[in-house]
Amino acid sequence: LRADTVISASGNKDISFNGKVDSADATPRALTVNTGGVTQFGDGGADYVGHSFALASVTTDGPGSTVFDITLDVNHPNSVKTTGSQTYGDAVVLNKDTVLTSTTSGDVWFKSTVDSDAVNTPRALTVNTGGATRFGDGGADYVGHSFALASVTTDGPGSTVFDITL
Repeated sequence: LRADTVISASGNKDISFNGKVDSADATPRALTVNTGGVTQFGDGGADYVGHSFALASVTTDGPGSTVFDITLDVNHPNSVKTTGSQTYGDAVVLNKDTVLTSTTSGDVWFKSTVDSDAVNTPRALTVNTGGATRFGDGGADYVGHSFALASVTTDGPGSTVFDITL
């Protein structure tokens, strides 16, 4: 990204990032994705977001869903890396184990549900931030309700907030 970027699709069309998404240089840029369809990061490969140069922030709107399908390895430990916040306004689906990192204490907020992609493939979610890791925005924003997660891990410096109606 050479500038802060907003990508929108009308008519519930899908938006897919099937390759790496980085800021063009060391200046972090914001990415906002607006669609009622699926926002997909990765197609099962090394499609990291913010790996070479971190993004400033990532924001997806609701309705719709955000799918993470990024393969991690020892040299690429983050699915998404930002210097600031990450806000996922729609349902999040993990097709692979997923690590979301904010390097400067930005909040990571899941405003809707978070699930694995299928009952037989529970996925791990790790969130690394010195800011708040937030689950829910006061509604039925369950974590692992449709398809259980293998684990949920948040790191020590920040806080974890659950705002989910039972």
